[in-house]
Amino acid sequence: MTVELAPCPMCRQPLAIQAYVSAEARVVCANERCGATLRIAARRPLRFEHVPTPQTFTAASRPESYG
Repeated sequence: MTVELAPCPMCRQPLAIQAYVSAEARVVCANERCGATLRIAARRPLRFEHVPTPQTFTAASRPESYG
């Protein structure tokens, strides 16, 4: 299984992403003090972009707040 490594743009901790995770997918930093939501901006080389918290609030992710 192929794994790529890249640092979190917020805390610089190296994060490992498996090959089957596609670009534009959202992941969360593994550092429990950071916990930033990240978007995979590119696969080769692997790059992350920080997603601001308000952009993560959608009807699918927080249905109780829309109903």
